[in-house]
Amino acid sequence: RTAQVPCNILTSGILWGGARACAVRLKIDHYAARGFPLGLASHGIGMTHALAVSPVADAFASITMALNGIATSLLVPAVFDLF
Repeated sequence: RTAQVPCNILTSGILWGGARACAVRLKIDHYAARGFPLGLASHGIGMTHALAVSPVADAFASITMALNGIATSLLVPAVFDLF
């Protein structure tokens, strides 16, 4: 069970790394709109893709990943206390 968590993180990073291709196909030109979902869903792999797009997209991916980590660390213990 312990090895399952890193595998899930890597899998989600690889799958959501394809979001960059979707953004190009949908012609999303705003770099913040490209970086936000990459940082939110695909962790470090998405940030690497965002850096390939632009420094602005990488900044938004970094901020989003940090905020996601903070929210997760605050919400998960609260949810586990409910059960």
